[in-house]
Amino acid sequence: MEEPFYAVIKLKTGEELVAQVSYATEDGLLTLQDPMVVEPMQQKKGRQQIEGFVLRDWIYASYEDFFFISLEDVLTMSELDENIKNFYVNTVENKATSNIPNNTKIDFGIYGNEYEGARQPLPDLSEKGYLGSVEAMKQLLEELYKKS
Repeated sequence: MEEPFYAVIKLKTGEELVAQVSYATEDGLLTLQDPMVVEPMQQKKGRQQIEGFVLRDWIYASYEDFFFISLEDVLTMSELDENIKNFYVNTVENKATSNIPNNTKIDFGIYGNEYEGARQPLPDLSEKGYLGSVEAMKQLLEELYKKS
C-alpha cells in the first residue's frame, strides 16, 4: 500500500468523490477514507449567479470510514488542490465533531429523562402538550375569518 494522499476521483458512474486515498497496486484497489461526493451548487447573489459545490456523505447507510473501490471503476483521478483539500479536511472534521458518540447521555430537559446514545427513540409525547384535530382547527379558523 502506497502513502495516502488527498484526491478527487471521477467514477465511471459519473460520481465525483473527494477522499484521502491509498493505492494498492497489487490488488487493483483504492482505499478511500471518509469519501464525500461533490455536488454542484448555484446561488444568486443580487444579479450575479455564483457557482460552486458542496461535499456530502457518499454513503449514508454506514458508519464506516474506509471503503474499497476497484481501479476499473475509476475514470480519472487527480491530487487535490491545497484550497479544496483544506475545505474537505474542515468538512470531515466538522462532521466528526457534530456526531454524538454512542455512550453520550442526552438530557431532554423538560421530559426529565436521560437516554443513552443518540439512536434511542424520543420520549412518548402523546400525553403532553395540546392535541386537536384538523376539523376543529378548520372550524376555528373559519369562525375567525367570518368575524373579521
